[in-house]
Amino acid sequence: MRTIPVNRSVEVSHPIAPYEDSRQIVKGQKLIALAKCICRVQQGLLDKSCDKPVEICFLFGSWGQHYIDQGMARQITVEEAPKILDEAEEAGLVSQPSNSQNPGGMCNCCGECCAILRGLNKLSRPAEVVISNYFAVVDPESCTSCETCIERCQMGAIALNEDEVAEVNLHRCIGCGLCVTTCSGRALHLEIKPEEEHREPPETGGEAMTMMAQKRGKSLTPLAFKTNSP
Repeated sequence: MRTIPVNRSVEVSHPIAPYEDSRQIVKGQKLIALAKCICRVQQGLLDKSCDKPVEICFLFGSWGQHYIDQGMARQITVEEAPKILDEAEEAGLVSQPSNSQNPGGMCNCCGECCAILRGLNKLSRPAEVVISNYFAVVDPESCTSCETCIERCQMGAIALNEDEVAEVNLHRCIGCGLCVTTCSGRALHLEIKPEEEHREPPETGGEAMTMMAQKRGKSLTPLAFKTNSP
């Protein structure tokens, strides 16, 4: 998975790729299924769940059809999807699609329940692990010290410094933009990372799986042969 900015958090000073925009992702889908967040369900069974929305994760295309057929999700319209994204943003959830330009699904995650974010929170420099092209920046002159951004950040990347001004720890910031959309003083904005740090996701999920296998020193050729065998 990867992290993309929530809507309205990126200044339109540069083109935003469709695969970086949650609304463009859902807009381009022929079939959308809405499922319960498996991480929040799991944590609920352990009596560790948070108060965030549960039915909040998307599956697209054949992924979505499988979930619908198995009774694990319900189909929604393209018009309904942005309302779900609004709910996720208001609740302070991080949008995480699967790591391809045409993702098979997109989760909306919190740092308390999400297996991925909980794992990242244990790292001292999660920003080095996450596939994200943005980072948050504070204008100290506009900061009102309201601490809303601190509450919204799922990675503990923001704190007030000795001058009572919000300060972003870039080693922890994953560029989700949740801090930007509720900043009362408009002191926060997202900036795109330098070109040499910019990462473009693979075009398809298959390419993403192949890339991950190669990095692990594995080959998917035996699996492909088995799948295509009569």
